[in-house]
Amino acid sequence: MYKDYNSFKKETINIVKKDLENTAWSVSRYFDINGVSDFENIRILTKNRVTIIKTDGEVLFDTDSNTKESHKYRQEVQEAINNEQGFSIRKSKTVNKKLIYYSILYSDKIILRVAAPYEIISEPLQNQIIQKLFLYLLLNLFLIFVYNYILKKYYINKIKEIKEVIESGNIPKSMYLEEDTELNDFWKVIKEWQKKNLKNIEELEKEKVKLSKLISLIDIGVIMFDEDKNILAYNREFKYSFFNNLNTLKYYEKIDCLDIIEVLNKLHSVKERLSKEIYLTDYKKYYFIKGRYLKNEKLYILSARDITQSKEIKEIEKRFISNISHELKTPLTNIKGYLIALRDEEDENIRNNFLNIAENNIEKLENIIQDFLNIQKIEASNVLNKYPTDINKLFKEILEILNGIIEKKNVDFKYELKLKGKEPVLNIDREKIKVLLKNLIENSIIYNDKKNPKIRVRIEEEESYINIYVSDNGIGIPKSEQKNIFNRFYRVDKARTSNKSGTGLGLSIVKEITELYSGIIDIRSQEGEGTTFKIKLLK
Repeated sequence: MYKDYNSFKKETINIVKKDLENTAWSVSRYFDINGVSDFENIRILTKNRVTIIKTDGEVLFDTDSNTKESHKYRQEVQEAINNEQGFSIRKSKTVNKKLIYYSILYSDKIILRVAAPYEIISEPLQNQIIQKLFLYLLLNLFLIFVYNYILKKYYINKIKEIKEVIESGNIPKSMYLEEDTELNDFWKVIKEWQKKNLKNIEELEKEKVKLSKLISLIDIGVIMFDEDKNILAYNREFKYSFFNNLNTLKYYEKIDCLDIIEVLNKLHSVKERLSKEIYLTDYKKYYFIKGRYLKNEKLYILSARDITQSKEIKEIEKRFISNISHELKTPLTNIKGYLIALRDEEDENIRNNFLNIAENNIEKLENIIQDFLNIQKIEASNVLNKYPTDINKLFKEILEILNGIIEKKNVDFKYELKLKGKEPVLNIDREKIKVLLKNLIENSIIYNDKKNPKIRVRIEEEESYINIYVSDNGIGIPKSEQKNIFNRFYRVDKARTSNKSGTGLGLSIVKEITELYSGIIDIRSQEGEGTTFKIKLLK
């Protein structure tokens, strides 16, 4: 039936297309005689819609519309420009109904397009469908009659025989299948179908297990429930985050967070999409909630994603902007003040002191700006430019950079190399490792409240790794802060309240470089006794 329908549809479209083609050529012959400007009399020639279009898309005339919209990119127009004739079936944006279009390239600047309503195709098709359905209905009635009164009784008896033979343990083929080839074929089909069905069930079970594992691994809590507020499905994240130990299916009994229950109740009542951020007071966490009602299935799905960390990072960024503004403003104000004071100061010693203070503030500004430049440089290039580097020379350059602060704080600094080769050489990205060591050593000095700060650096070379140890006897890092110190813009409270300088970017840069090396960072720290950073880098 489907094949006949398509064939009839194709024939009908061809007939309509031919009719539109004849109309188009009739109009073109009319133009040949009367000229292209005589548009109004076209309505007399045909009842079909006729449109005169310039090749640049401008509509010169349309029997059914006064549209000024460009028609250049209509399918049938493009085909006429490229192939001298075009054909399409689509909904007209101008008259807002489905039309059949045929167009010809009348001249190098004019396209003549004729259109007919799609109903001239759809109505005959509908009539044919009705006729076919009527015939099929009669045929089905006849088959039902034959089945009920003849075949049904015959095959019921045969099926009973099959049942008896199968139950007796005899081979079905030896008793009845050879007598009835149709039933034999049917039996083979059933067995083959059962085999495939069992295999499909097995595959579906495997896919179900995979999907279940995948959903259970995502860090977003998901729950599904029905109209009666019964929990139908959930993943591990939701269970561990919000479920209690009660043996119940009702979500308002199973979930121990009132805020989440309130959101689920709202989703159940409004039956619309829901999206919002909420703060769970009992958990002291922020969650982004998305809910959806599946109208056809009459089910509800809700997801809850923990956004506490991103919220905290945004808050840290806000604080950082405030802090960095202060950090930049203070040295600039000092520099400006001391430069103004220099104009009127005649005492050379005082002038030199003012200049030293200004230089120190300039150095502080340079350090802040350098941290930003280092971050930008690392993010801009994710490539490691490794080449043999003399580690002693590298430390010499780092100590020259930090010489001022080392002497000022009377730092006891030592480094030790345990390399595989005889020469103090490693194949590394010199600039990135220089920044990494400089930031770690500088942090160890700045956040050190001892009279005689001790800094120890050790570099060990293994078969596949380079281990860098940086130890100090400074203020240490609280256990609760250690997971955050590598976040950009972050500084521990103790460091901030002690008025220690720094942008909060140094350790973030260390982390960026370590990740470029596919490395890991380990921290061992105790408040008041010091900190050891271990950086393990892949060679």
